[in-house]
Order: sequence, then structure tokens, then C-alpha cells
Amino acid sequence: MNTPTDQPLLVRKARVSDAPRLRQLGILGWETTYTDFIRPENRAAYLSGAFWSIETLSRVIVGPENLALVAEHPQSGVIGFLTIEPYAPDRRKLELTRFYVHPDWRRSGVGSLLLDAALEQIKHLHASALMVNVFARNAVGRAFYERAGFHLVDIVPVMVGDQIDDDAWYELPLDGDKQAHTPG
Repeated sequence: MNTPTDQPLLVRKARVSDAPRLRQLGILGWETTYTDFIRPENRAAYLSGAFWSIETLSRVIVGPENLALVAEHPQSGVIGFLTIEPYAPDRRKLELTRFYVHPDWRRSGVGSLLLDAALEQIKHLHASALMVNVFARNAVGRAFYERAGFHLVDIVPVMVGDQIDDDAWYELPLDGDKQAHTPG
């Protein structure tokens, strides 16, 4: 595995052929981020569910209302990705539904690069906000979103397999009143 270098990263729209790699990055993200508080059997059950299936990821990639971006390194290939979909409770908003960077590339600017590109691409949609949920105990993830201008709107219980944890819901206004910025 190559690690961060000075070589330029390409951010592009995901292709259906990327779906297996996106699934792999999502699983790797779960297995390296949530091991301290989500039991192995509950991680396994969630990761084998529909949300991470190749079919679901492929539908998200090609869905006309969705945005799926990847960060690609010339030697390492796809090293990060995000997906944005309509936010079901309020169709005037969007939801950042998946956002994962390979552990070797975390804190190298890949996440900021992806989020910047996504914010630029969703401008024309005139959505009022971008929503995201993150486990409340994921301090690193929460700090990233807070540095990017998201603000906490709620903490709600969530079932993961047979255990209850808390999701922290964040919102980033997109109405132009507040300038969104990504962490540096």
C-alpha cells in the first residue's frame, strides 16, 4: 500500500466498477474506527446488510439524485469516497450517507478534498442543508465535521445489531448564509 505522497490525487465521480472497492473501504473503515464500542458480531451483521451490498452501492452510484465521488491516487487507486443522497425526512436537504478514507491516508487531506469537491458539485441543487450522522463516540469523525462547519442538531439512540449506541446528527447549512469550509 502506498502512503501519502506529493503525487496529485484525482477526485472523480464513482463508476459502478468502483462499487467493490467502495464496499471494501467501508468495511475497513468500520473495522478500524468502531472496534472500541461496536461489538464484532454487530459490526459483521451491519456490514453484511443491504447498505453495504454491491447492488446498493451500484444503485447509489448511478442514481440521478445521488452523488458518489472517489479520491484516486495514481499508484494506490481509490483511497477514499463519499456518497450523498436525498435526505428522506426533508427532501430540501441532502444527506452524506457514506464517507470513508483508507486508514493509511487519513489526516492527509483526502477527506477535505472529497468534501470540498462534493460541496462544489451540489451547489446547483439548491439544497438547504447537508446532513450527516456519525456515532457519538466517534470523536475523530465528529471533530472533522465540526471543523468543516457542521453543527450538532441531535443525538439519538441507534440500534446496531443487538446493541444500542448513539448517533450524533450534524447539519451544514447550504443556503449561502454561512460559508462551508473544510478542515485544513
